[in-house]
Amino acid sequence: MRRPALLLPFIALGIGATALAQDSPPRSVQEPDVRPRAVFDMPSACRPGEKVRVRVDPPAGVELASVRVHVAGTETVRLTGVDSPATVTVLIDGKETRVSASADTAGGRELYMTRVYGRCPVYRPPTGQPIVGGGED
Repeated sequence: MRRPALLLPFIALGIGATALAQDSPPRSVQEPDVRPRAVFDMPSACRPGEKVRVRVDPPAGVELASVRVHVAGTETVRLTGVDSPATVTVLIDGKETRVSASADTAGGRELYMTRVYGRCPVYRPPTGQPIVGGGED
């Protein structure tokens, strides 16, 4: 009868230690310094057509808690838990349009990149008489 009474305090301590271990916050991992250009790849501002492809590629050791893409101020895409490369294709109209990509890392950093897309300038050769000469006589 004495043995179960001696084991009871040890069992209670084991249960209490297990409960404390489960309630403790996870260890924080040092997140590397990351810049928006290292995460987002957006084409140049002169973009013919109606689609823009935004590539999201977090560097090693960085998890993006959320990624948002806005076209002309309207959120069109939202991704969560991005830890590997992803590609987002959004539609734009033929007019000047702002496309923005933003992300929040799991470590709490905010990243942001924006570009304004529009019609590409069209090359038009000069009109009129061709210029002749320029050489020695």
